Amino acid sequence: MNNSAFVARSKNPDGPFEKWNGKGWGGKPKAFITYEDDPHGWGIGEVSFVLLEKDLYIYYTYFDTTGGYTALARTKISENWPAQVEKRDVVVGRTTQDSFDVFYADDYKLFMAFTVENRMSEASELALYVSQNGLDFERSDSTQRLIEDYAHNMGVAKDKSGHQKGEKDFLVGYAYGKRWGRWNAKFQHLSINKNPSYKVIFGG
Repeated sequence: MNNSAFVARSKNPDGPFEKWNGKGWGGKPKAFITYEDDPHGWGIGEVSFVLLEKDLYIYYTYFDTTGGYTALARTKISENWPAQVEKRDVVVGRTTQDSFDVFYADDYKLFMAFTVENRMSEASELALYVSQNGLDFERSDSTQRLIEDYAHNMGVAKDKSGHQKGEKDFLVGYAYGKRWGRWNAKFQHLSINKNPSYKVIFGG
């Protein structure tokens, strides 16, 4: 409960990492997106980044005690970009959707997001959302084919700028399992067919 979003950086994947401290990098960490509502709410988390030229799009989940949504914050990339994060907008109100993992599909010139709908149930399915501007997302397609029951918390593999080539197979992963806290992980390849609309097609 009462979560906020923090960030750290490193020149190497295995560290060492410097945490954002509110004014610069290193030392005691400070949130760069702070949850300030009812402390009994879940708060903020499940962050994903997309860098498009010099614009950094920051997607995250927000949940208080009344409900939740996927939100977008934006900033220009710079040395101390967390200090300039601004304009937080609601992207999609959360109903049966799980957290979004957003990426930019270079071949389609579109923002795309994968999520699990009907999370943690026998009816869980993978869903695809698309957007031209990174803010207004529309649901495009969904499938239960080869998706495990009780799926949740999906993520998609992408490059360091949050981009993917649409002509390639996408590698997605998610947790699943009926028992709380005893979850399996599954990774699957899929592709997207643009005609007649964005349809999800599973590969081998």
